[in-house]
Amino acid sequence: MKTNIFFLFCSLLLGTTLAHGGVIMVSPGQSVQAAVNGASSGDTIRISEGVYSENISISEKSLSLVVQPGDSVQVNNITASNSNSVQKSLYLKNLRIQGDVNGTSHDFNIQSCNITGDVNVDQGSLTIIKSNIGANLSLNHSQRLGNPTQAQIFQSTIPEKLTCKAGISIIGYNTIRNAFIEGNSKILGNDFDGNSFFGIGIDVNGSQTYARIQNNRISGYNVSNQTNFDSKCIGIRITGNAKADITNNIVSDCYDNHQLGTEYKSGIGIFVESTNGATIIGNAIWNCFIRDGTGNSPGNRLVWAPFANVVFKNNFLWRSNSLQDANNYGFGGGVESVGNILEPNGNASPFIDKANGNFLPSANSPLINAGSPLPQYNDRDGSRNDIGMFGGHNFIPDGRTTHKPIVLGLDVAPIAVPVGGTVTIESTGATVK
Repeated sequence: MKTNIFFLFCSLLLGTTLAHGGVIMVSPGQSVQAAVNGASSGDTIRISEGVYSENISISEKSLSLVVQPGDSVQVNNITASNSNSVQKSLYLKNLRIQGDVNGTSHDFNIQSCNITGDVNVDQGSLTIIKSNIGANLSLNHSQRLGNPTQAQIFQSTIPEKLTCKAGISIIGYNTIRNAFIEGNSKILGNDFDGNSFFGIGIDVNGSQTYARIQNNRISGYNVSNQTNFDSKCIGIRITGNAKADITNNIVSDCYDNHQLGTEYKSGIGIFVESTNGATIIGNAIWNCFIRDGTGNSPGNRLVWAPFANVVFKNNFLWRSNSLQDANNYGFGGGVESVGNILEPNGNASPFIDKANGNFLPSANSPLINAGSPLPQYNDRDGSRNDIGMFGGHNFIPDGRTTHKPIVLGLDVAPIAVPVGGTVTIESTGATVK
């Protein structure tokens, strides 16, 4: 058999400075803003050790602001704006920013920075690597100058809300409180920790949206002191006719435990409210409920989804704590269950050490080789897919901490190739320079 293989696309997230510009040095006692004002587009500004109590404003220029090796540099807010038809770029590396970062019509590349406030990007793209955000991160437009905006968010911490409306985004190996997603997005290997926030972990919206949600942990969207709320305490929600593939995730502890009030469309692990097509395959889901919730109300299930256009196969539904009968406790809304494992009263943990965050399947765990039998879902060793966040071939266990290059996605089309046929391999990855 002869097979032709074409590598169509390989994208690396690289921390690089702007090329072909001059270098301006800034020392203690000098002004960063003065250097910005005197710089030409494409220049690099190298800042030496010190606290620069300045609000930096950049207009109509592409610049790099970087810290001398081994130095610690602090500035205040950074704002970049651009009004003309040519996109500008701003590269920030190793800075401590005691405030917000805001940009309009600028592309941002932020690497190894600590930002105490928000990051807001309008009509621009964003690459952020190994950085800590103090609050919220927002990308608010899907296009700029007729092209899709892009977001690459990698190995970073966002303790509040991520709003990502980029046309194309890769969100990999981060720690995030909760996220609102529009556009074509891959969400891989993240830790979504609600920490008793009673909203929605990953909220996917819009008819032009396609989200691939793989190998994440989504947990802690719960409350014990609220009454009468709608669409809260949800791990993953798909709405606005978005498309989604939800594969090999862990979703847990999305509940209202108060025993009072009327809750609607709440207490759900995975909620497909409306979709142009969704798959739910290989996920481990538990402890998503409404205390004293009624069986006829949408919600109070590990999975709630309409029947049409939803594939619901080979998941592990464990310990709902719902008051529903054992036949219905796990799922509702009309979705058809195929090959799922239901253990409504299971007490033995299927994981090595759940209490300490080790979600590898334990010996003789029902998760082992219980995911989809289709070869495109196989584990890294070629065996049948394991249910849960360690299943499949995409996830790298040390992906949040490693400095080595990481493959974030590898897509092969078509899955079945005839003799003499052509395979297209599309890969995406990340590295830090």
